[in-house]
Amino acid sequence: MKLNLDGNKKYLLACSYGPDSMALFSMLQSQNFYFEVAHVNYHKRKESDSEANNLAAFCRLNHISFHLKNVEPSSVKGNFQAWARDVRYNFFKMVCKERELDEVLTAHHLDDVLETYLMQKKAGRELMYYGIRECVNLNGVTVRRPLLNYHKDNLLNHCKITNTPYAIDASNLTLTYTRNAIRHQILGQMNKEDKAKLSSDIDCYNEEQETRNQQLNKLINAQCCVERNVFIKLEKPSRKRIIYLLFALYNQEHAFTVGLFNQIEQTIVSKKTTAMFKVKNRLYLSLAYDQFCLIDIRDFVSYNVEIKAGERLIKLKHIELDLSGDVSRFNIKQSSYPLTIRTAQSGDMYQVGAYAKKVSRLFIDMKMPKHVRLIWPLIVDVDGKIIYIPRYRAGFKKEDGVKLSVLW
Repeated sequence: MKLNLDGNKKYLLACSYGPDSMALFSMLQSQNFYFEVAHVNYHKRKESDSEANNLAAFCRLNHISFHLKNVEPSSVKGNFQAWARDVRYNFFKMVCKERELDEVLTAHHLDDVLETYLMQKKAGRELMYYGIRECVNLNGVTVRRPLLNYHKDNLLNHCKITNTPYAIDASNLTLTYTRNAIRHQILGQMNKEDKAKLSSDIDCYNEEQETRNQQLNKLINAQCCVERNVFIKLEKPSRKRIIYLLFALYNQEHAFTVGLFNQIEQTIVSKKTTAMFKVKNRLYLSLAYDQFCLIDIRDFVSYNVEIKAGERLIKLKHIELDLSGDVSRFNIKQSSYPLTIRTAQSGDMYQVGAYAKKVSRLFIDMKMPKHVRLIWPLIVDVDGKIIYIPRYRAGFKKEDGVKLSVLW
């Protein structure tokens, strides 16, 4: 079984001492790839210590660097599977950084792909991809699965032919977990032809999903907003999918739920003209007249920056300002310095001709989305007077030669 890996890279093998990961151990070694081994002992089974010791001894025998993390069962928080996954990948990330390794390898195989797909369909959740991807980024580390074209039987046979040691986790034989039930009660009843058909179905389903995603992504503009009337015309499944794609823009697709979708959908189809509220974690929904979007609230924090006379090019997170040449259009005089560029504060007033107007009211008149109001710049003179507020334009695109650009 030839591994499609880069001989110039250094790998960290996530190894449980089960037949899958030990088969990958053997292949990496026989094909002369550089790799080190990482093992997490959760102390959940009486055999776990002996397995960790046997793996460590096998690594020493074969001159492979071995990294062990012991986890106390009492430290488990919430769902064990999710918690253990976080512990595991944080450990892998640390080892990769300390040892300057390029990627983590796991021994997921084709039967794992089929099990995962059946679990995903049973749960009925929105997902970007069904089954298991060959390569992903988890917790800031690249994780590669080079065995996805092989069945469990192929790996067991490899271990037996090469006399590679391994241990069987007895907990995998029970029906306690959903995955085990699917493994034994559904996949266990399939022959190779059935599995090949299911694998082909998964590929077709993912291709259909990708086509659908591409079509719906076209409805999301450069500011990551969606036209309200376009959304309302969509069928419910497409509405749900486009909201899921907005979550995915912030790598928060795991936080997407039907309940959150219902809350968002209800707001969008309501008669409200504007709205902004927390959806989940750092994500907020911002509805403004004809459009809506999800934002990461960390991107919309207030600021207060002083600009001294002589400064010409000012670049902030959301602002690019060119103060070279004639700046009279910004109502800036030499006596205005030092200037301050800041965000709006409660009670701010702006003189428009002979009238003073609340800045908050001005934003409403501009039909400015609430999240954009959080970062919209005010130019303030040395006396604290607001001397300039740029106009808001929906669908703004930065153009060359423009003196003041507000980016969001």
